[in-house]
Amino acid sequence: MLIFIGAEKRLSAAPDLKIGEQGVLIENGGVKCTLAFPVPVNEAKAKAKILEKTVSETGAILKYDGGAQIDLGIQNGEISMKASGMPADTWTLFFAMKVDIAPVVNGKWQFDSASGIFPVQETAGQIYQGNAKNFSMVSPVGPSVVLSLPSSAYQQLQDLRRFQVKAYYWQCWLPFPAGTQNLSIKISETSGEVASPNAATAAAPVSAPVAPAAAPKVPEDRQKWGQLTGIPEEKKTGTRILKWKGGKQAAFLLGFDDCGVTHLTNVIPALEKRKMVGSFYVNPGSPQWKKHLPEWEEAAKNPYVVLCDHTFLHLGTQSVEELEADVVKTNAIIYALTPQLKNPRIIVFRTPGGVPWKVSAKERDAVLAKYHMVNRPWLDGPPLTMKSLPPVLATVDRALAKGETGFVDFHGIGGDGNSSPVEWFVALLDKLDEHRDQFWITDTVSWFQYQEERKKSQLKVLPSDVSQVRVGLTCSSDPAYYDLPLTLAVEVPASWKECKVTQGAKTWQATAAGGEVRFDVLPGADEIVVQPQ
Repeated sequence: MLIFIGAEKRLSAAPDLKIGEQGVLIENGGVKCTLAFPVPVNEAKAKAKILEKTVSETGAILKYDGGAQIDLGIQNGEISMKASGMPADTWTLFFAMKVDIAPVVNGKWQFDSASGIFPVQETAGQIYQGNAKNFSMVSPVGPSVVLSLPSSAYQQLQDLRRFQVKAYYWQCWLPFPAGTQNLSIKISETSGEVASPNAATAAAPVSAPVAPAAAPKVPEDRQKWGQLTGIPEEKKTGTRILKWKGGKQAAFLLGFDDCGVTHLTNVIPALEKRKMVGSFYVNPGSPQWKKHLPEWEEAAKNPYVVLCDHTFLHLGTQSVEELEADVVKTNAIIYALTPQLKNPRIIVFRTPGGVPWKVSAKERDAVLAKYHMVNRPWLDGPPLTMKSLPPVLATVDRALAKGETGFVDFHGIGGDGNSSPVEWFVALLDKLDEHRDQFWITDTVSWFQYQEERKKSQLKVLPSDVSQVRVGLTCSSDPAYYDLPLTLAVEVPASWKECKVTQGAKTWQATAAGGEVRFDVLPGADEIVVQPQ
């Protein structure tokens, strides 16, 4: 397996390469990168730890827990790696590289056909994520560097300034087939001028004030969920459907990926203690699931656990047909574990990261629609996009300030792959608990149901008088799948206090305040009548 970091124009001598304590230092005309030492990752997504390393100017011997060893060397612009003792469940080799911002800011990045501008302003979340063969960096005033990778390589690019680090961060997960022994990375550079992404900014020094470049395109699935574009606002007065269930100020989602054992030991007890629900994106064919199947069977009965589809094995997919078969198999297991819930019902799907994925978003959504599923977009969370506790807690403050959805997605907590400290998780739950009266803390299915029903509902005030207020609430969504009550605020005379609400054969009590009464109700053909007690 060869990885070439090459040039877009004529090639010259290789950049200056040195081996440091953390990896290979690459310097090329002011562009400085650190390609961190490779890290084996197993099927449970746990990263191996370097237990011992012997570093010289031209080589390094890296010994990992589990008995793996990689002998790394550099010569003539090439990084060679010889692997030995790799555990049988080794899944990928993880590579990461920090790129100093100053030399490339306002220059161009490109992953195959997807491209954009290295942002001048700090950018939250991922600049890019997906499978691509090539990654190129083009400085607005200097050389370009191209990383040519296997087509199956999953890559991410993000801005670290939100974590007070002045760098962009590239990550790559390379599949590591059984029996692989030798890997090499060839690094080269270009000399001379490189075509710039736009002529206006190319001629300007990096430090010169320039208009911010167009922001990278917001991923389609994020747009659909409104997590970047915002949920439509409600009217502030009058009879209306409230933006969040219960009339809360904001919503919050807690997600947990990859069915780690720490979800059973550290997460579910903490959620249950605080009566908070979490969405668990599981791989029911994976070794870590099978090893703890009895515990997951018990967890599936817990009202604070919602199981979601994260594919059967978290190994990616090569075709639409393969994805559809995977969905059917995984959902059948989820249904079998939750007989207490409706079948069929909406199940949320999340595309796994770091694996080959050869199905487009359009093709994926068509499969999901066939089985009444919805796609969960990327949710930010530690340690991938939040490197310390303050950004985790800031999600709570930001959601309240904007009246929007807060979300944090965890992997391992206190262990497992991509682990976050237990203290961070507990601190987040404690802060949510402090603001419980302001948040609708819910699962991803309920969140999606509420927004779809609200969007597709019609609320009409019918002829009323001083003795009663009549409203009609209908929804065009399929009630077999969209059956979550919506929260209404109905305008009533200011003198009304205790009210009786009737919808068809159902009657319940509600309290009015400030000239309106709020209550939860399912859309339907029967009109809703509110009367004073």
